[in-house]
Amino acid sequence: MTNQGKLLVAIVLAIVGAGAGAYILLSGDRSETPQEDLLQTPEFEEQVPIDESEQEEQMDEEEPMDEEEPAQEEDEPLALITVNYTNSGFAVASISETAGTTVRFTNQSSFNLEVSSDPHPAHTSCPQYNLAVVPPGGEVETVLTLGTCGLHNHLRPANTMTLTGN
Repeated sequence: MTNQGKLLVAIVLAIVGAGAGAYILLSGDRSETPQEDLLQTPEFEEQVPIDESEQEEQMDEEEPMDEEEPAQEEDEPLALITVNYTNSGFAVASISETAGTTVRFTNQSSFNLEVSSDPHPAHTSCPQYNLAVVPPGGEVETVLTLGTCGLHNHLRPANTMTLTGN
């Protein structure tokens, strides 16, 4: 490379570097925080360690917890069904259960599972069952709704099953 070529490369690099530097300086955070506020040290109350006997006394003074079994919350499922997916496809061809039951798809195969509703590839019949991709060893859950829906693995559409919520 000639001296003229080297000089041209150096000038181009200097211009690009100056432009990048200017961009970084000008596009920084433009908050209105005064400089003095940035330099102040926050004040904290002095923290005194509690010795173990005081800590135990404080715990004893707290109200005891109810030891009754908690009532079923509204968000808890009525039941749980696990559908295993293997290298051969879904372990069951059809499930019929009460609507509101949680259905857990467990991927026991060596490839990804993407549960999707029929028809393939539109997945429009039951969009609530168009679930996230599940890697091998992973699982995904959904809640069974009223009606019958055909499902398949979007990544292997020949692997199908049917879900029915009563």
